[in-house]
Amino acid sequence: SDLTADFQALSDGDVFRAEGKLRSEDQAGDETYGLRYEIREDILFVTAESSVDGQFILPIVAGKTDKIEYLRNNSLHIRKEKARILVQTDGELIQEDRNNRVFNPVGGFLAFPVKVRLGEGRRVSVSISVVADAAL
Repeated sequence: SDLTADFQALSDGDVFRAEGKLRSEDQAGDETYGLRYEIREDILFVTAESSVDGQFILPIVAGKTDKIEYLRNNSLHIRKEKARILVQTDGELIQEDRNNRVFNPVGGFLAFPVKVRLGEGRRVSVSISVVADAAL
């Protein structure tokens, strides 16, 4: 948790950037990361990069009954009662146990941790869209 991280809005409230250092609880560490969020009407784009190999973990709200379906090594669906969330990346998904959920105490919700392999100095992008599906 980098207490000196920089977060900025880059346009009219639809593009945001976060930059900082990967730090331990005692603020040790000098490796860097960068995140860029672009919010559009029907899709969210998140771009991540790091100065070291690791994982980019993006929690997506998903209840216990929501079904996780890996489509390929770079996309998955989270099936809800009346819609599905499509997550795609130009990187490689790290397949998590489909029943795994984490609790976020800030928002008060369960989430599925979408994990993307992050290579040193390599940028990966993730898109998240909601697709209505009456057949579900």
